[in-house]
Amino acid sequence: MINKVFKDFEGKHESKVAVLFGSGPSLQKYKPIDDVEIQVGTNFIGDFHQFNQSSDNYDTLDYYFFGDRGRCMSADFKVKIAKFGASEVDGMPHVLHYTEKEIEDFGAYPMSVTNANPIFELDISSNPTHGMSVIFHALNFLLYTKVSKIYIVGCDCSERLCFDGREIINSGDGTYEMYKQGWYRAKEFIENNDIKTEIISVNPVGLKGLFKEIIL
Repeated sequence: MINKVFKDFEGKHESKVAVLFGSGPSLQKYKPIDDVEIQVGTNFIGDFHQFNQSSDNYDTLDYYFFGDRGRCMSADFKVKIAKFGASEVDGMPHVLHYTEKEIEDFGAYPMSVTNANPIFELDISSNPTHGMSVIFHALNFLLYTKVSKIYIVGCDCSERLCFDGREIINSGDGTYEMYKQGWYRAKEFIENNDIKTEIISVNPVGLKGLFKEIIL
């Protein structure tokens, strides 16, 4: 299993507070939160002004996750700790994803995910992470590191556009129900396994009523 690399991160950030950035339009409303210690981003997050490395004064993510081919930052995008790219889907290479070698050329670790039977795993070092969306790979990882709290930002599940106007890859029926189901599974996984991680939705749009919410 290529996911054995995750073993080094098991419990690594126990009791720390993280923020997980999606790509929805509400990302533009985000204001840094004081107690955040770990920052995790996905896909085109490096084009968001806070993390834009072409600017004079930018913030650096701790972790970065990407999936679909052509929907990620370039290889010179810097992070503090590690980058991960989904290369193996349901146990096989996938035409819409980069190969293991290509992901390593990005300076990232390749990882295995599952779309056919997407579930959150307690041990992602010997199992694929939850698939369907890169945000769930990153979420499964953060739960594995045992952070105490995760603020989710830009996880709108409501519009076809990213924070910068680019189109978000959507499910075939044109709705976000598939992705909402992933968040429902996340909540159930946390509750059923007595995981001591709280999820807080920042400026929620399509996920209202699911997690604790704050408006910034």
